[in-house]
Amino acid sequence: MKFADVILTYPVVLLMDKIKTILIVIVLIFAAIGIILTAGFLYSLLQLLLLVGVVGLAGYIGIRLLTNKSPREIEPSSRPERQLKQVERTLEEYKRKLLK
Repeated sequence: MKFADVILTYPVVLLMDKIKTILIVIVLIFAAIGIILTAGFLYSLLQLLLLVGVVGLAGYIGIRLLTNKSPREIEPSSRPERQLKQVERTLEEYKRKLLK
């Protein structure tokens, strides 16, 4: 390469370095904007999840407060009177079997 060629291409090299630098800065700016947008999206999802949880909790508490608080029905077979009658029947059956 001749010295004249080096001198003539030198401004082109500097120009290419400036273009590369500008492009790198633009890429970094877009990357930063992308990171900020992603963080904002994740924060919005977290905020929505919290809101749904609060509304769900309020609904659950509201339903618990508005429902009837009467005691639940006891099954007829588990009543004490019925159990005593069953015991009496089995005793009568044993007596009959023993007396025969």
